[in-house]
Amino acid sequence: MEDCQAEVEDLSPLHLLADEIVELILCNTQLDHADVVSFSSTCTRFQAISTSQELWKRKILQRWPTLSELAQHEVAHEDGWFDLFKLRFKIGRTVQHLVKRLSPLYYHLDDVSNEGFAGFKELFLKDDFLHSRFIQDELLAIINDENQNDQLTKKYYAGKAIRYVQHHVSSTTWRDFLAKPNEEQSLETGAILLAQWCQPATQIQQVSIQSEFDQLALKVQVELRNRCPDHPVCFQQIPCRVEMNEDQRRRVVECLNTVLFIQEGYKGNEQDYYDKLNSYINKVIERKTGIPITLSILYTSVAKRLGVSLQPVNFPNHFLMRLHMGPWNEENAATNSADDFIYIDVFNKGRLLHASQCLEISPAVASTTSHYFNSCTHKAVFIRMASNLLRINPHRDDNSGLRNALELYLVLCPDDIEVKLLQARVYLHLNINLQEVLVNLRDISTTSAVQESVIAHLSYRTRVRELLNRASQTAEIRAKKRDENSEVKFSVGMIMKHKRYNYVCLIYGWDSTCKMPQEWIMQMGVYNLPHKDKQPFYNVLVEDGTNRYAAQENLEFAPQPHKVMHPDVGRYFNKYCGNFYMANSELGKRYPDDLPVTVAEVSVFYYS
Repeated sequence: MEDCQAEVEDLSPLHLLADEIVELILCNTQLDHADVVSFSSTCTRFQAISTSQELWKRKILQRWPTLSELAQHEVAHEDGWFDLFKLRFKIGRTVQHLVKRLSPLYYHLDDVSNEGFAGFKELFLKDDFLHSRFIQDELLAIINDENQNDQLTKKYYAGKAIRYVQHHVSSTTWRDFLAKPNEEQSLETGAILLAQWCQPATQIQQVSIQSEFDQLALKVQVELRNRCPDHPVCFQQIPCRVEMNEDQRRRVVECLNTVLFIQEGYKGNEQDYYDKLNSYINKVIERKTGIPITLSILYTSVAKRLGVSLQPVNFPNHFLMRLHMGPWNEENAATNSADDFIYIDVFNKGRLLHASQCLEISPAVASTTSHYFNSCTHKAVFIRMASNLLRINPHRDDNSGLRNALELYLVLCPDDIEVKLLQARVYLHLNINLQEVLVNLRDISTTSAVQESVIAHLSYRTRVRELLNRASQTAEIRAKKRDENSEVKFSVGMIMKHKRYNYVCLIYGWDSTCKMPQEWIMQMGVYNLPHKDKQPFYNVLVEDGTNRYAAQENLEFAPQPHKVMHPDVGRYFNKYCGNFYMANSELGKRYPDDLPVTVAEVSVFYYS
């Protein structure tokens, strides 16, 4: 004790306090992990106090509050909180390093191939919950940093990495989920997995979605009590399991329609039916609108909590749910006809239909004896959801969305040759995963004799692209000097407005004259411009997510500059400065003289 007192004289009277009080002080949010480590080195007593599991539990949750679920996870109790802190800290530093090195390596390419994330894959050595969770947490911390105007390049590549990591984790989850029997494949779980797959940078917690469904079920129960106080569901806890007759089940459905479509305001998205957000269950809940299949999953999930079992019906052009009327006999299920069910059109406010009325929905169905009236497997529901996204994204010019849909579809249907070929074309178009393309094409050629010429053509194009990529990696960066291009009026980082089409855009490159091929020049009517193609042209990122090539005479400063919400801003720029963007180091190497010009011209235009 004397040694301890001598070592902490300057801390007196701290050494007089009980161990529990000292530990409580160390738990204060003003003290970080470095403070605790420094304090532990003062004497053996304080070192012992500083190894408290409760102390390090608090420190890990103070520094990374998004990891709050660890408190309930059994792995945390097995490994110890101090060891978890060290692991999270180590993984965080590694992730930061891996993200930082992506821009110099992949700036010249439109996207990052899977091999670019090899460092992240090595972090999955244990392939356990904690490693994957910590990697995702660090990437999300980068993306969701409080200062959304700075470190844009790091955020951009963290977004690429989180997609890879999320899909790495989700692929295994999906395969385990699909290996279960159909009755154990919850529709709501599948919908949540799909939403997580397609929105990798969004934290979508299954418990949060389930809580929303629970709350809706409780509201239906209240409505049921008001209408039918003696209904058996009124006396049950949610979720409930209770025997009901035909009339009682119908009462639940009627109350469910009232709550969802009148009280809560859920509706089919007729205005923007092909918006991909309609397919994400978290967005359906947030926006209270969706397409038939996602609204049906929400509907049946709430109904299930109230003891009513609905079956999915893969009806052409319009997904439905069905409710069996009368007592259900599992042994004689195959003998039931379409007329034994009521069909629910959830997209149209839960409209109840007889089988004959369903024929009006789809001309492709000739009679009520059609197999389309049968219930489908839950896997078939997930495949239809992925197919919907495959059809939507090409029309929306959404390469990221299309890629997500393709890769998910092949997790669900790994042997689909047509989709594999489509994936090869998309990868080739995006110039990514070229080695994977060649492997898949070889596999297709050995398992199927179809489209040999197509496979040969794609293989040739892929090899050519690989050669071009190698050449571009070693090519010397040619900087564009402004003193050699005096006719160039604008510069990289300026926020502009197109005089003719009124779109706001961001300049990320320029040429002293039009460098596009003659076909493009003719198609775009460049020769109709006063200065034709003999004037500077600018590469611009447009607010609608497109990249365009605009003539100098068509551009002017945006009267009210604002952030340009384009997915590739972070590829080229590192900081938004209010009325211009600051180029990142890679873009700066290519346009070394532009930043001073941008700052000067912007200051003159907006402040003089």
